[in-house]
Order: sequence, then structure tokens, then C-alpha cells
Amino acid sequence: MLCRARVCGQSPRLWGLASVLTFTVIAASHAEAAIITPVQPPSPDEETQAQILAHVYGGTFNLTGGVNYTNGSITAQRVDDEFDRFFNSGPYDAQAHAIFAWRSQTFGYLPGESGGSFQTLIAVTGSEYNVQGTAEDIDLDGIIRFARRDNDYLVTTKPSDNSDGLDHVVTYQIEGLDTDQTVLMLFFEDLPASDSFADFDYNDLVIELRFLGEVDVPEPASIALMAAPAFLLLARRTRCGNA
Repeated sequence: MLCRARVCGQSPRLWGLASVLTFTVIAASHAEAAIITPVQPPSPDEETQAQILAHVYGGTFNLTGGVNYTNGSITAQRVDDEFDRFFNSGPYDAQAHAIFAWRSQTFGYLPGESGGSFQTLIAVTGSEYNVQGTAEDIDLDGIIRFARRDNDYLVTTKPSDNSDGLDHVVTYQIEGLDTDQTVLMLFFEDLPASDSFADFDYNDLVIELRFLGEVDVPEPASIALMAAPAFLLLARRTRCGNA
């Protein structure tokens, strides 16, 4: 299924925190104060994140540095969970790569930092690796929270949106690909903690995001910014349409 979603023609950026000043302060102590949501092992009939990465990018992915994965040439760098709550204008391409869940999976977003209604980008079909669903040129207006939903539950990249207040998305930046695009993999957990089937293995829906714009170069004074994942450099200075 192909879905085109161009909503805003502003300069492409990804917004990790409310301001660059706050972001820079946090980035300076990134190594000491990282927020990393734990990922539980899946059931025997499902795939781990390492296996999913291997299916998508090839090779065998092994854990490195405690939270990252690599196959020797490609590395999935875990993003601090403080920094993947809000996203800004693209453009992005999105592709569904896996579903290890029995519920339906619809990928979309909510506008703004709070409130708003769910907007569909991809109604993903299929199961396990036999899934279909893409969206091209996703260029949205201002800050958004990426999300997934089914008939009963909605979860977003912002934990306080979720009924249990927990983080339902873990993000990796994929490095070492033969591309100048910034590539992210979003792994969703679809069930709230109140559901007896919730397992928090973060493999229920897997979405690859490819940022299609140019990455802003940080100003020399913002050396601390370099401690953060590279894609967060897109957050430099503005929200969509503001200087």
C-alpha cells in the first residue's frame, strides 16, 4: 500500500526536546544520564530486535556496548529515550518491516506536543516479515508524536500520552548504510501494562524512517550537541516555520 502525505513545505527538522538550550545541557551529560527503556526477550515463536535487524539489513547482529547492535559493518545505535518523543517536519519515507503481534497495526501520528487526534500514515497489512505498508514524502506541520493504534489501544512516542504512562517505542539510528540519508528504526510495544498479554519486547510493529532532507551543521559553540545521536542535530534552532 502506498500512502503520500505531504502537509508542510517547511525546512525539514526533527525535534527532540523543547529547546536547543535545554537539549544542549542534557546532551552534555548524555553518557551519565541516558534514559534507556529495557527490552524484554520475546516469546520463542517471535523474533528479537537483533533478528529483525538481520532480516532487514543482512548479516548477524550482535549486542555491543550493552544497548547497540552491529553486524560488523552496520550499527543500530540506540537512541536515548528522552530524545525520541517528538519529531518535526520531514520529509521522511516510512516503511513497515515486521509485525510480531496478533492485533492490527496502523502507523500514524498525533500533531503537537499534546492532544490532537490520530492521523493515519500506513494501515499495515500482513504478519511477521510478510508485511506491506509504505508512506512517501511525509512532511508534517510542526511538532508531532509518531504513534500506532488498533481498535482498542493507541500508543505514541510520548510516554505520558499512553494509558500506563510508559515508553512504548524504542528507536535506533542505523549507521553504516550506503546512503547519505538519516535512517531510524522504530520498535513499538502495542499493549499497555494493564493487559495480561503485554510483554514489552518491542517487536509488535517495526517501522523504518528515512529522513530525506539535509542535516543542519551545528554552530561551533554547541560542541556538547555532538554527544547526542546524529539525527538530533536536525533539531537545531527552530520549530517548523519559526526563526
